[in-house]
Amino acid sequence: MAEPGHEQELVVCGLMSGTSLDGISAAVVRFHADGDGHVEHELLASHSVPYGPERRARIAAALIAATPDEYCRLNFDLGEWLAQAAVEAIAESG
Repeated sequence: MAEPGHEQELVVCGLMSGTSLDGISAAVVRFHADGDGHVEHELLASHSVPYGPERRARIAAALIAATPDEYCRLNFDLGEWLAQAAVEAIAESG
């Protein structure tokens, strides 16, 4: 992360939507490398967005089978849901 003798800081937003189909989890974390190989982390915010019954059903159905059109639409919708969760977590982190 950091070159020897140089400190570095990085803030990232991580996203996850697992196979439990419960929703999206987002976390904003600050990583700080001290230049000697030591990395510390600080959780700035975490945010969860539960899937409603309709979203859960769409994803569950796609895991079994769907048309190419359905997969494409779900791909765009899931991207939008993930982006919104990231925006909300970033806003919470300040």
